[in-house]
Amino acid sequence: MLTLGIDQGLTGALALLARDGQLKLLADLPIIRDKSLEWIDGGELQSMLLNTIRGRPCRAMTKA
Repeated sequence: MLTLGIDQGLTGALALLARDGQLKLLADLPIIRDKSLEWIDGGELQSMLLNTIRGRPCRAMTKA
């Protein structure tokens, strides 16, 4: 079981930990910038997670 922790927002990040505490992924949330607009790149975020999780069970938590 992997645990995904997310600090949401444009300055947020994510961490993916294995049950034994091994860090599998630590990254800033991917951001798209266009002139004065910014938003989270959902496609890149999905790719990052799928490539790291690789079909293993995973639970997610977020900072409120």
